[in-house]
Amino acid sequence: MGKMHESMYFSYIFYPVRYIHNIPLLSPEFYMAHGMKATNCFWEYLKKKACIMRKKILFVIVVGLFWSSGVLAGNFPVYQWAPESQTSMHGIHFISGGIGITERQVLDQMAGKYSLKVVLAAKDGHYLSRCYMEIIRADGTKILSTSTDGPWLLADLEPGRYQVKAQYDNTWKNQSVTVSADSLHEVIFNW
Repeated sequence: MGKMHESMYFSYIFYPVRYIHNIPLLSPEFYMAHGMKATNCFWEYLKKKACIMRKKILFVIVVGLFWSSGVLAGNFPVYQWAPESQTSMHGIHFISGGIGITERQVLDQMAGKYSLKVVLAAKDGHYLSRCYMEIIRADGTKILSTSTDGPWLLADLEPGRYQVKAQYDNTWKNQSVTVSADSLHEVIFNW
């Protein structure tokens, strides 16, 4: 075989189909030079098919990447709030949070383990966070003092009478509450 024309060499490298029915596929220029227009049409047909095939492969790859990331499968990354129960110096177990519906749903499910629920809100109904809270027993002992991580605070108190104080924007509010053993008592503060 003699020297190969440069465009023939190019076509052999970039087009994977080399033979069809034992006829070598050369560059379009070769076929046009020899007056083979039908074969030239066939060559153009193959190029279009290769382009369509590349697009289909790219589509499959993109869909596969989205599917593996969970976007198309409906498994969107979901924020999972894991509440951390804290303990005061006097042994009172409490938890605060409730920023967003997900956190409030989690706290609602946990509320049965606690005896007091404190809700912090503005007068317009918006929830407040980062309020300073104190719970004081009837004998005057401060058993809990914390800054809230959300608009709700759940505390596990022994049965008895308590003063619940909350501060927001340098304004203190307080309420008295009597806690019994088998129920959840709710205190709402509005500023």
